[in-house]
Amino acid sequence: ERVSNGKDKTKAEAAFRILNDGLLMYEYTRLFIEKRKEKKRSINRKFTLNVLGNKHIRG
Repeated sequence: ERVSNGKDKTKAEAAFRILNDGLLMYEYTRLFIEKRKEKKRSINRKFTLNVLGNKHIRG
């Protein structure tokens, strides 16, 4: 292992960082999709309430 070699170390660190970012993005996307599925109904309800509220405010 040539850990002392700066170039190899940065390559390894960069590869690890890319892998880590990929895993984070995967987790984030998975959570986002799950939350969106859960929230779809409540968002629609909120949107309807906002539209009704806006109509009420405008008179």
